[in-house]
Amino acid sequence: GFLPWDDDIDIIMTKENYDKFAKIMEKCPYEDRTFECIEKNHEYPLQFGRYTSLNTTAITRSLAFNNSSAGVWIDIIYVVPAPAKGLKLNIIKKWFSVYCEIENEVYVEHINHYKGFYWRYVFCKAATRLIGKKNVIRFFRHLFSSYNKEKCSQYLMYHSLFTDYR
Repeated sequence: GFLPWDDDIDIIMTKENYDKFAKIMEKCPYEDRTFECIEKNHEYPLQFGRYTSLNTTAITRSLAFNNSSAGVWIDIIYVVPAPAKGLKLNIIKKWFSVYCEIENEVYVEHINHYKGFYWRYVFCKAATRLIGKKNVIRFFRHLFSSYNKEKCSQYLMYHSLFTDYR
């Protein structure tokens, strides 16, 4: 149903499909539309991709002062497979929150959500300086794609760890 405080459409897909969608959008045949995400535009301030109409105007605070499009949009959010429950799930959520912040550092959102977040974040920031951000991101993406999708009963949504998708 409709959420009274929400004014857009959200499409949620697996990371693999999100990456395919982003590649297709690079060759988008529509001149009046674009797909923006942190991977394409390092000034992009949101934690998820956005498919935007370029012949409309819908300026939001988060997009007002950067190099992003400002039209009517559809949010494109990805999910990654997660362990079913228990300690493994709690540990992976903590590392996933750090991954979300490392990948898109517009603002640190998860700092107060988990005990142990800050030391994990500082550790990963140091790792990005030592081995490079791309390598840290590659490690995390490998970790989050290591769960058997056929046996997976739960997903974590990028930058929304408290949403339970089963």
